Amino acid sequence: MSFKEYYPISGLEKADALEEYLTYGGMPLAVLEKDETEKRKYLKGLHKRVYIKDIVERYKLKDDEVLETWTDEDGIKYVGVIPFLLGESDV
Repeated sequence: MSFKEYYPISGLEKADALEEYLTYGGMPLAVLEKDETEKRKYLKGLHKRVYIKDIVERYKLKDDEVLETWTDEDGIKYVGVIPFLLGESDV
């Protein structure tokens, strides 16, 4: 969901709504969830099921252990190095 869609339903001041949106993104279930712990749990699960799974399938990796070592508990630390590790970096 875009910020334009999110803001009216957030019930927050615009600056607070923007901070929340930038922190959790526009995934509808995360937006609707009020508990921060549950939002993080949902987004972490989504990251595991979609992002990591797609990389494992695309590069025909045996498992996701290597990718997991390059992410933190929220699934985002060092994610930018993944193309480099998989040989897709222009550097």
